[in-house]
Amino acid sequence: MTMFGYNTLGFGAFPNRITAYRYFLLDITEIDGGSRITINDFTLLVGGVHHPAAAMTSNTAPSPLVASTSNSIASALPWYAFDNVNGGWTTEDGTTAAWMKIDLGSGNEIVIDQYLISGPHSGDLNRGCTDWTLEGSNTGSFSGEE
Repeated sequence: MTMFGYNTLGFGAFPNRITAYRYFLLDITEIDGGSRITINDFTLLVGGVHHPAAAMTSNTAPSPLVASTSNSIASALPWYAFDNVNGGWTTEDGTTAAWMKIDLGSGNEIVIDQYLISGPHSGDLNRGCTDWTLEGSNTGSFSGEE
């Protein structure tokens, strides 16, 4: 299946559709044989509406959004996965596990029902993730929360 012209790696239901969360963490633990990770689009869905609703223009804009990651190259920062324009977020060579986090800001918590992860263009399919978890948090620690 393709969406937005990219390989769609994941389109799934979020297991906890009761709690509203401020932070969402995509923890990638395995990729498809490549030496780096590329995520072209990462979207949270609430009743079919895409979040973040506004396209990001930097790791901290528009306010109050903040995108961060454990690893990225300078030409493919984490916000690229949330801007609907650039080629997505890419890690440094040799990285086969990493995380990406979006902070929606205080007072902007959402209860997601689905999410979409779009992978790399056809020439880089081995950079797509094959094993990941998506976690929600209200503290940003992702530890000990239910």
